[in-house]
Amino acid sequence: MREFAPEHVLVLSADHLYNLNFLDVYDTHLQHGADLTMVTTHQDGDASRYGVVEIGPERRIASFEYKPEGARDTYVTTEIFLYRAEALFEALEELLEENGQLSDYGDELIPHFLAERTVVSHDLGGYWMDLGTLQSYWTTNLQLIDGEAIDLHRPDWPLLSAQPQRLPAFLGQSAQARRAFISAGAEVHGGVEHSVVGIDCRIEAGAEVRDSVLLDGAVVESGVRLRNCIVAPGARIAAGPDRGGEGVLTLIGHDGTIDKRVPLDDSAPLPTLS
Repeated sequence: MREFAPEHVLVLSADHLYNLNFLDVYDTHLQHGADLTMVTTHQDGDASRYGVVEIGPERRIASFEYKPEGARDTYVTTEIFLYRAEALFEALEELLEENGQLSDYGDELIPHFLAERTVVSHDLGGYWMDLGTLQSYWTTNLQLIDGEAIDLHRPDWPLLSAQPQRLPAFLGQSAQARRAFISAGAEVHGGVEHSVVGIDCRIEAGAEVRDSVLLDGAVVESGVRLRNCIVAPGARIAAGPDRGGEGVLTLIGHDGTIDKRVPLDDSAPLPTLS
C-alpha cells in the first residue's frame, strides 16, 4: 500500500449489507482530525459476535471490547474503518515488531489505536446486517422481500451487478408465486412463497418452496416441499420427506441432501415468516 502513497485507507468487510456514502465517513474523519474513524450502529439483542464500543463526547470512542460474552443492546462496529494511512502503517509496523506477527484487528490493532491515537465514531443509521451466519444470511434475504432491509428501489441509489445475461424468469401454467424474488433464467412450475429463487433455478410442478433461499442453478423436483431452507448452488433435490420446518433453519448441500440444521435463535434478528 505504501507504493500508492495514500493519505487514507478504507477497510471494509465483504459480507455485510447496508447503505452508506463513504464520503460522509471521510467528512467525519477530517472534521475530527481522526487517525481512525469506525462506522458504528446500535445492535439490538445479542451483540457478542461484534466489536462493542462506548461512544463519548465529540464522537470519540471511549472503549472497545472485541466479541465480549453476554453483550446485548449496545453500539458495535460495522467493520468499516477509515484510517489515516501513515498512522495505520506505523501501527502495523510497531505491532509486528512487538509480537512477531499480526492477529485479528480486534485483538491488537483497534486497542493500539485507542491507546495511542484519535479514534472517532461515524453513526451508520439505517439497516445493517452482518451476514456471517446462516441465520443472518437467510434473514436478510427474506427481509429484502418484505422491505425490512435496505430499499432496493431507490432511483438515487441504483444497484449495479455483474449478473450473467439470461432470458427473463419463466412462470409456467401451473406456477404459483407470491412475495418472491425470481432471478433471470429461472423456471417456476410449482409453488413459491416468500422466497428468493436464484439464477437458472428450476422448481418443478408439484414442488413447494416457502421461506427459503435457492442459490444459482438449484433444482427442486416434483413432490419436494421446502420450508426455512438455504439451498446450495447446483443442488438437485429429489422427492422425499419434507425438508426444513418451523423453528429450524436447514442448509441443503451441493449434493441435494441436508447438510446442517440450525435452531432459530430468537435473540438474533429473524424475518417475518409466511
